[in-house]
Amino acid sequence: MKTKRKLLDQGFTLIELLVVITIIAILASIAVPVYNSVTERAKLTKVISNVKQVNLACRTFAIDNLGIFPTGSIADAGAGDSADGGGDSVTSTVCFNELIPDYINVESIFFTAGQTPGSQKRIPDENNDLQAAENCFAYVVGLTDSSPGNIPLVADWFTAGGTRYDQNHPWWNSGKAVVGRCDGSAAAEKITRERGGYILGADKQSDLFTAPADSSSGEGTSNAGGLVPETLSVVNP
Repeated sequence: MKTKRKLLDQGFTLIELLVVITIIAILASIAVPVYNSVTERAKLTKVISNVKQVNLACRTFAIDNLGIFPTGSIADAGAGDSADGGGDSVTSTVCFNELIPDYINVESIFFTAGQTPGSQKRIPDENNDLQAAENCFAYVVGLTDSSPGNIPLVADWFTAGGTRYDQNHPWWNSGKAVVGRCDGSAAAEKITRERGGYILGADKQSDLFTAPADSSSGEGTSNAGGLVPETLSVVNP
């Protein structure tokens, strides 16, 4: 009995403790990346759902406006202007405000969780006046409900300007960006982190948001995967 009690009183040896700590560390190194991956997929799924709601709101808006998606004209801005930083340029925020509150009554739809500090975005105030700092989506101006269904309509805002992303994009590490198209669909699509940070077109090489190549001209194929005609404007918040 004394021998048994002595063994119970000894507790763990240093080596046993080190083994346990090592096992815990190994399990944590496996669990943390898995948890982060699951969390990111959940956030992406939420954004895809939000983009689909924006697409639906645009189509409903078009029913009441001769088939035309929001252009920013209601806000007394020129529908043909581009978001180059000059004058009263149309932005995606201006266009989306045409949907509020009649077609979308929750501004948080336009906010994406996981924004980096460098993005300088904030959660919307829900005051029926969406601000650029509350909007996390880009938009293609000039489309209608009869536009080809595969043309992009809404996308994660371009953190690097133009139609490109950088490390301030929430899904930069996973190489994804959410795109909603005119047919109402939305999905997480691949971006080229190593080649400029744009969304890949159908040819898996060129920028989806460039003008399509003119096959009749026989000039190059650098934009063979582009789907946004030059007559349209891709605008950021």
